[in-house]
Amino acid sequence: MSNTCNIGDRFVSPDPATAAEEWRQQVVANPEDGSAHFRLASWLHTWKQNEEAIHEYQTALALLERSRPDLTEQPRHFYMETVHYWLGKALQEVDRTSEARVQWELIVNAYAEVSEELKNTSSNYHRAQTELNKLAV
Repeated sequence: MSNTCNIGDRFVSPDPATAAEEWRQQVVANPEDGSAHFRLASWLHTWKQNEEAIHEYQTALALLERSRPDLTEQPRHFYMETVHYWLGKALQEVDRTSEARVQWELIVNAYAEVSEELKNTSSNYHRAQTELNKLAV
């Protein structure tokens, strides 16, 4: 299941450390699986292991962009937006605000020439715009 866009968790664990370890095992088993790297990053982020989470989010983006050229041609793709959004949140939490801003701007800028209707249906667009507005205050 390499480089899929299935964002559903394969494991259910109430403990972020346990869940992170489960996903780490998936990454070891299939290091080219961008989705597994994203899920590992998400659990590390939940567990407040932000520096490691940032690395995993970046790895997920690199793998997904390399393996799925259709995602880079269509930057509004929900999965990529989600990874960019959460990478921005992790960066912000370790006081790397300018880097976080770049992640959120990538999402917002992808919507520069689309209809208002499409903008209104994108939760990632709205979340990124909200984060940018907070930074502007």
